[in-house]
Amino acid sequence: MLTGKGPISSRCAHLYNPFMSRRDRFAIGLLVSFALVAVTLELYFLVFHRELVARAPTQLFARLFSIYGVADRGYYDHVSPLALGLEGINVFVMQPVCALLVYAILRGRAYRWPLQLAVGTYLCISVVLYWAVAVISGYAEMAEHSSKAFALFYVGNAPWLVGYGWLALDAGAAIARAFGMTRESRRHSFTLRPAQSGPIEERA
Repeated sequence: MLTGKGPISSRCAHLYNPFMSRRDRFAIGLLVSFALVAVTLELYFLVFHRELVARAPTQLFARLFSIYGVADRGYYDHVSPLALGLEGINVFVMQPVCALLVYAILRGRAYRWPLQLAVGTYLCISVVLYWAVAVISGYAEMAEHSSKAFALFYVGNAPWLVGYGWLALDAGAAIARAFGMTRESRRHSFTLRPAQSGPIEERA
């Protein structure tokens, strides 16, 4: 008789924490959503960045980059080293780290919080750096300085800043609470010590 408790299902049940908070589920949802974009659209850009213009008429991802190219030609017909560097680090370095973070959340590992803080902080900084380079250069790679181009440039990248910013703030708050609880417990233990030693001294 089949019970549905084979080795694969048992292993998955061992990895999955059914008591995760809504906050943890939201964090995993964010990481998985960004990972899907990384291993599809961003990986496509890294592999075919020299052929985007030729592929745009027939392939969806190339067409999407042609639309975004109005805001930044560095992602379409004038691919920049900055774009390749940022996307390369995100796809090949940060996504494995994010997978480790998802595992840490599922298993309730203590290193989850510093890892989440590091991931969120770095990826927020990468968005801010990308915007800062554009501002300092006078939006040199922007095909046209129109409201459409600026909306694509800022609104199109805002989800990564907001999402990873929330992850960083959430981790920072959790770490701060942990330090606060540690200080409070130490203070409490120090106040209890004289009361515990008093009766012993009287008996002596």
